[in-house]
Amino acid sequence: MDFSTTAEVSAAAIIAEFGRQYGLTLNMAGSKTWESSVTSDWKFTNPKTNGDAKEYILFTGVEWITSNFSQYRCDSTGHILPTISGTVSTWEKQIAGTAGCDANDSPATSVGWLAKAKCSNATFTPGFGVRLYSGVAWCGAAECVTYGHASPDPGGGGGGGSSNKAEPALVRDDGDDTMTIWRWLSNGSAFNRTTDYKSGTFRLGAVGDRVASGDVDGDGKDDIVMAYQNPDGTFSFEVFKNGVSSAGEWYRSGPFNLGPVANRLIMGDFNGDGMDEPILAYDGGTYVVLYRWTSTGSGFGGAPSTATYYNFDLDNVGERVAAGDVDGDGKDDTVMAYQNSDGTFTYKVFRSGTIAPTNWYTSGGFSLAPVAGRLVVGDFAGDGKEEPALVREVGTDSMKIWRWTSNGSSFSRTTDYQAGTFRLSAVADRVASGDTDGDGKDDVVMAYENPDGTFSYEVFQGGISSAGEMYRSGTFSLSPVSNRLVVGRFN
Repeated sequence: MDFSTTAEVSAAAIIAEFGRQYGLTLNMAGSKTWESSVTSDWKFTNPKTNGDAKEYILFTGVEWITSNFSQYRCDSTGHILPTISGTVSTWEKQIAGTAGCDANDSPATSVGWLAKAKCSNATFTPGFGVRLYSGVAWCGAAECVTYGHASPDPGGGGGGGSSNKAEPALVRDDGDDTMTIWRWLSNGSAFNRTTDYKSGTFRLGAVGDRVASGDVDGDGKDDIVMAYQNPDGTFSFEVFKNGVSSAGEWYRSGPFNLGPVANRLIMGDFNGDGMDEPILAYDGGTYVVLYRWTSTGSGFGGAPSTATYYNFDLDNVGERVAAGDVDGDGKDDTVMAYQNSDGTFTYKVFRSGTIAPTNWYTSGGFSLAPVAGRLVVGDFAGDGKEEPALVREVGTDSMKIWRWTSNGSSFSRTTDYQAGTFRLSAVADRVASGDTDGDGKDDVVMAYENPDGTFSYEVFQGGISSAGEMYRSGTFSLSPVSNRLVVGRFN
């Protein structure tokens, strides 16, 4: 979401974006979350300009500032030292009108505060103006924090995480008409086990690999969504809040066969409202139908919108479908890798999820067969625009991550990652992306079946360098997982 415009933006959308970016819940008076205290009349006003700074004011006294900050610096304790006219209070604003800093820069009460910009002994690092903390008073605080640019999550995998870090989850068939969502947390360099979700009766045979993650309710934490074929010929979207509790059925269709969908379920914020929603890509033989729902925060609306495109054969796509904001407009887009009849392939982009596709890149001779379904989309460069990566088998014992960058209207080739010995037969399509170390760049995560019956999470930072194993299990077969790996900020 771009907060540099003069348009009014709902506070709920702002909260969702910052929750997704930082994984934080802001507490007021230690009792209520900021989310629950927001009313629909909280809006941005048009910005007022002061030099190169623009101040966006939320009613109730919350101030959001964007500036290059070049005229300000920090002292050794993190205080802002204006070098032109201005005061510290310009940059420290309290939440919801409670008592704030006193004359000595001490907190008059313990409330949530807007944090300061990134401090050094020299100048501020340019950035967008707020980060939210919970239960911390920032009056003259010694600690400084980095400002972040609020943007949607890559590939519909965004949402709050363990200290702004994404983590993996596996959806595993327990063999008795139940399933378990196995969950981990990230500390930035390793994944550690955390609480799982164990279902009642729930047949993963009715789901296949139609599993994706996204923040469907705008609470800043990702959720897991499954498209479930019911015995009566309908299907349901089943939602699991943060991957750890069932929110039940968010949508039930009329008669609808998921067979032509195969496993082409993606999640993303396609309308820019701060909540993710599903898209199904349906194979009509010589045409594709994109079914898109919207989220109300507790369900996926009514009838979906549909977009049909003829002379588009999904056999040439397989399951190489992903979502991400490739043009940086704050709305996710659908990306497909399409094998052309001349042996080349093309990245087809459907802006905002369903707008008529345009070609963003066409290769030279390049078979997608060794890629299988291993297409991911993420912000691997950390530039606010997402781009695709293909994980392609090289022979039988190695692989390459083929990478591109986005300029907002096309993809260009960039540096690849070439592995040593690494058997993609041990990975299948268990490949996903997310910012596992919290550095602002997405990473590629693979669940790898080891010969000794264990499995490992192999992580490739920015898709360009190996971080090695971030987790190794005890005995654990990935066969009941199939390709149901998701990465998101679930915590």
